[in-house]
Amino acid sequence: MDIFTYAGKVRLRSAAHHAKYLAADSSSNGAVFQARGSNKHDDPSTVWEVKRFRDSQATQIRLRSSYGGYLTGSHHNFLLGWTGKKVVQTNPTKADDLCEWEPIQDLAKHGTLIKLRTRYGTYLRANGGAPPWRNTITHDFDRDDDENFLWEVEIVQERDYSDIQF
Repeated sequence: MDIFTYAGKVRLRSAAHHAKYLAADSSSNGAVFQARGSNKHDDPSTVWEVKRFRDSQATQIRLRSSYGGYLTGSHHNFLLGWTGKKVVQTNPTKADDLCEWEPIQDLAKHGTLIKLRTRYGTYLRANGGAPPWRNTITHDFDRDDDENFLWEVEIVQERDYSDIQF
């Protein structure tokens, strides 16, 4: 079952970096990776509104930040000469497919964890390690053994069914 069926607002926690969440960056219209404070509702930048819809191929979602931008996989390299593209916040047009993500869940392999795939076959990735990678979010081609592509979904608010788009 698709967890986003019932989700109105969510937090995405990295499977590889257990205490860190996908967060909207207010200063650069990007996305970052940060630890959430002790109070569950203390940081609105880690909450993403789910806009769910179907196209002819699969269920797609858009994730809207508390700052109004949509999580978008860009075509720009994160670092010159390395794999991985920048993830930013944009205000897309209706036809912009760069901000559309397909939730992928393999219960047998990863249980309830999900991956978020773009239409171009890349996946949302939480980066760790030394700077400049530390606490960054990119999208790249999946490596089956890499937990950086796996996310745990925490439902913050259930869905308002008046926003369904078909």
